[in-house]
Amino acid sequence: MKVFQETTDWGTANTINHVYFLSDSKDRMYAYINKEGKIDEVKTPYRFYTKGRTFKEIANRWGFKVEKDEVVEGFVKIVIGSKGEKYTITEVAGVLQCSCPGSKFRGKCRHIES
Repeated sequence: MKVFQETTDWGTANTINHVYFLSDSKDRMYAYINKEGKIDEVKTPYRFYTKGRTFKEIANRWGFKVEKDEVVEGFVKIVIGSKGEKYTITEVAGVLQCSCPGSKFRGKCRHIES
C-alpha cells in the first residue's frame, strides 16, 4: 500500500484533490483523508480509477496500515454510455460501483440506477 496526493488540475470545477491510501498499482482504495483531515477507511477495498487524474506519492505520516490486501468482488457488467463509451459496473460487498465520470464525481449514475 502507498499514499498518493491527487494533483489533478480540474480547471474551473470546484473539486477537491484528496489524499488516498491505495494499492501499489493504484487500482484499489483502502482509505482517504476527509475534509477534517481524518482517515476514512472503506469497509471493503474497491476498484479505484485513475484515468484522467494525476497523483504524486507522499509519505504515510498518518501511520495507516492495511491488514490484508484483498478485494471481494461480485459481478462485473459492461455498459455503453450515451456517446458510445464503455463503463464497468462492479458489485463489491453488495455495493454497486460504476467507472463513469458521473459515478466518480457524484457517487451515483444512471447506469446503476436503471
